[in-house]
Amino acid sequence: MPIAATESTISLIEQILQKCSKIAIKKLSNNDRKWADGPEFGHQNGPYIPLELREGSFFPSLSNATSSAAHIYECRIQTCWVRTGEVKQSRLVNYSNKGKECHLTGVPKAEFAGIGPASWFLAGRHEDSTGVTYYCVVLDSADEEGSAYVETIFELDSAFEYSLFDTAHAIVPEVAPTGFIEELLQALTEGRMESLWAACAFPKTAELAAQAQTEFLRETGAADLNPFKLECPGNALMRISRDIEYHLFRQHSARHYSAKLLHMLSGGKTPPDLTTVVTELVTKYDEIYKEVMVSAGQRSKSRAGYSFEQHVQRMLADGGIPFQEQRFVGNQRPDFILPSLKLYRDPERERDDAFILSLKTLLRERWKQVLSENKASDLYLGTVDDGIAGDSVEEMRENGIYLVVPEQLKDSKYTEYERHENVITFRDFFRTELGKRRTIWIDKGLKVQFNDS
Repeated sequence: MPIAATESTISLIEQILQKCSKIAIKKLSNNDRKWADGPEFGHQNGPYIPLELREGSFFPSLSNATSSAAHIYECRIQTCWVRTGEVKQSRLVNYSNKGKECHLTGVPKAEFAGIGPASWFLAGRHEDSTGVTYYCVVLDSADEEGSAYVETIFELDSAFEYSLFDTAHAIVPEVAPTGFIEELLQALTEGRMESLWAACAFPKTAELAAQAQTEFLRETGAADLNPFKLECPGNALMRISRDIEYHLFRQHSARHYSAKLLHMLSGGKTPPDLTTVVTELVTKYDEIYKEVMVSAGQRSKSRAGYSFEQHVQRMLADGGIPFQEQRFVGNQRPDFILPSLKLYRDPERERDDAFILSLKTLLRERWKQVLSENKASDLYLGTVDDGIAGDSVEEMRENGIYLVVPEQLKDSKYTEYERHENVITFRDFFRTELGKRRTIWIDKGLKVQFNDS
């Protein structure tokens, strides 16, 4: 029986999690989705399913159905597309003369049409006395809330492509550091919940950024974040901001909200009995929901990108690159002006003598916010977002904006950055764009000593 569709993608995913014991998740490549936008993009008619997702018992085994086409292996599966409730008899087919990938056909074209780069395909396997049904949903990367939800509950990092998951282990909160439960119990016993809660406050943005940078340096053995010494500085930024920092953020969340909830239930005093705890939980539900659950969700959403500027600033500093940050240019205050506001305002300078570097962790349509900054210089816009459509990239080009992206995203099959002249990598930005300006800056009387030797 189809799952009823709702307006919330998150609720659709939760229904799949409740109904299915296993789930396959795949980031959609450009070929996996563009076929639905018109015949000029090919006739694939569905996403590819990698061999790793076909191994085991999640999907049925394929078999040859006809001796006249010995290279074709296939099977039929029933799919339910939970957004609409549509049930299809889909086909898994492998053309062995073309490789090991399997093609999923017989899917609703509308599910894939018009979605952005780096979108998601989720399929849950449900088996009962009537047989096996695969409950499927396509999640547009433009749905930031839904994408963040999937990445969080399955702990998908920035390099994720596809995998199988046990849904029983999906919604697992980030564990606080070892010993925190004992710390909570001791504080509760001694009536010190007030002070413990205060001690579990979230670190400031700069502190969290520093923690993430330190962890990256420990992980890689690098001495610093000098972009001239890092082989792929953009990938490093992506790893620090999207993976390491978020992992640390969730650890801090576990401590902060556990302490906050226990403080609310205990009144910050000596431990109440179980009846009192349950009574407080029920009678203060609205307050708990607003103060703890909603607060946690809002903080999680708004946190993304807070420290991105801090990480780029550290790279500029470690690379010996002159810059000024958050200085007013008219009514705007861009993230960085290179090399200085003084040179930027010099009426005799050439257009590319000085320039602006703005940052957006998640770009989407927010790139238009920086248009007013692009008055008298080149404008570089740095991001770790993999979901920007090619049309938007071209619109940026028409407005004189260079998009700076991690190295792993530039030619990725999941993005639309390839072949756009105004898209460069962070490596190109530091080594080429800054490199060709060094002589100009020195001629202007600036002391420029890049740490690139």
